[in-house]
Amino acid sequence: MVIVRVGQDKEGRITSLSLSGHAGSGPKGHDLVCAGVSAVSQGALNAIDQDGFHIEVKPGKLELIAKSLPNSHDQIVLETVVVQLESLEASYPDCIRLERKCGK
Repeated sequence: MVIVRVGQDKEGRITSLSLSGHAGSGPKGHDLVCAGVSAVSQGALNAIDQDGFHIEVKPGKLELIAKSLPNSHDQIVLETVVVQLESLEASYPDCIRLERKCGK
């Protein structure tokens, strides 16, 4: 299962995004849910200002942590990614789970 953790500040702005695991919806190289998650997350990496984030990418893992409050462009990108991942979760609840952590 892919676990998505979305960190938000007290105003609801996204400050971190973590994805880990594998969907397991098909054999390696043919897992459409993993392919969707990968496409969405790679698109986010290509669209954000990477200098504003601590980024870790490994097989089965992506972690983005904002160094400071993300600018408005990056915030829109992150919100869009979350909506896309929520859509995958709604369609494939046995393969992907999204968790929100609000606070700081």
